[in-house]
Amino acid sequence: MTRLVLWLAGSAAVMLAAGVAVSLMVTGLPAPVQTEPVVGGGNGAALVEPVPTPELVSATAVGSTVTFTVANPDPLDGDVMLWRRIDRGPSGPLRQVDEGMFTLGGFDGSTVCVEVHVIRSDRESANPLETCHPA
Repeated sequence: MTRLVLWLAGSAAVMLAAGVAVSLMVTGLPAPVQTEPVVGGGNGAALVEPVPTPELVSATAVGSTVTFTVANPDPLDGDVMLWRRIDRGPSGPLRQVDEGMFTLGGFDGSTVCVEVHVIRSDRESANPLETCHPA
């Protein structure tokens, strides 16, 4: 009787584990997003070094073009800044900031809002810059 109970309990555990595994394979797991790198510290302690939030230097309109100038306040080699327009419903595609500047055409005087991220070692700013023109 004891062997039968152990065999049934083991079989149930295997079936449950198989069901969970199949469920995870079918639905998939979202990729974890890391917003801050962890850098090893002394004595086994981990120090968290956040990826900086970009800063707005200026936003100016000339005719139908708005030019945003942004800066990385703590740049490291390999850092990249990406931006996207966020005032038109769902966020637009990410585009790379070239030399701290990017432009939007078709400006008609209405509010234009963007979001800017610093990307460092496959991690991004925990708090991206969100700014609009006119402010």
